[in-house]
Amino acid sequence: MINFSVAKRQNPFKPEETKYYAQAQMSEHITLKKLAKHVSEHNSVFSVGTVMGVAVELVHCVRELLLEGKKVDLGDLGQFFVTLQSKGVPKATDFTAQQITGVNVQYTPGDEFDDMIQDAEFTMVSSRAAQQATLKAEKEGKTTVDISKKPSTSGDSPTEDEENGGTAGDGSDSGSTDNGSSSTDNGGSGSTDNGGSDNGGGSTDNSGDDNGDDDDVSLG
Repeated sequence: MINFSVAKRQNPFKPEETKYYAQAQMSEHITLKKLAKHVSEHNSVFSVGTVMGVAVELVHCVRELLLEGKKVDLGDLGQFFVTLQSKGVPKATDFTAQQITGVNVQYTPGDEFDDMIQDAEFTMVSSRAAQQATLKAEKEGKTTVDISKKPSTSGDSPTEDEENGGTAGDGSDSGSTDNGSSSTDNGGSGSTDNGGSDNGGGSTDNSGDDNGDDDDVSLG
């Protein structure tokens, strides 16, 4: 079950246009230990410790292979490869490795993650901002709360992680904003990550901050 709230978003290509979109709200942050326990309970012959050990070693090996310039294909899980960021120079003959400023890890989901919409079930919930505002009002003995205003910067306002559907301090996010990065795997060196924008008619992945644009809610 995937929880979602509804948030107002501005079309980056038409600033005057705003629409309401679904925004995923994560229900739990799954750690490696929790994942290992989950795997071990799926009729697996492997213990939690064994699963965790393999996962840790897998990370080390994938990093090592990526640094060797290889693409790592983990089957249904997906593929990992690198793209490069670099400074531009006027002539190709002027370019050296010193112009390379970053190595980015890219991930392409495997077939198991295709068409997840076919198996997904959804439940609409209040935004994180609305939940925090309601809780604060209840503590103060109020019977109504105006959640059309953005949260203040006081200690009672939700953190960015909480807005995104995570738990404060867990570093979680309900999903990175889809910026349509045009980084490509061209099978050779010198590929660049230009961070291009998605111009697909304003359709967006609304996994960013929730601005809490809702109406008054009665606590009665």
